[in-house]
Amino acid sequence: LPATTDFDPVGGTLPAAYASSLLVVRTLVAAHGESAVVRLYREAAGEPAPPDVDPEAALDRSLVTILSTDRTAVIAGWRSRMSALLAD
Repeated sequence: LPATTDFDPVGGTLPAAYASSLLVVRTLVAAHGESAVVRLYREAAGEPAPPDVDPEAALDRSLVTILSTDRTAVIAGWRSRMSALLAD
C-alpha cells in the first residue's frame, strides 16, 4: 500500500500512489459492497481520534467491526487484484 511519503508532491509518486489507493477501494467495494466501504470511510475519516488513541489501531478495529476483515486480508486482496491486472 502507498505510504504517506508517496503522496508528497515533491518527492512522491503521486499518480502511482493514487492509482494504488483507488485499487484498494475498488477491491474493498467488490468484496464488501459500497455502503460498507462508505461506513468504513466515514468512521475512519470522522472525528479526529483522541490523542491517546492510535489511528492505525482504530482503523484495524473498524475493518473488523464493519467489514469483518483485517488489514492482512485487505492487503492480500489488493495484491491479488494487482497481480491479476498486471497479468492481463
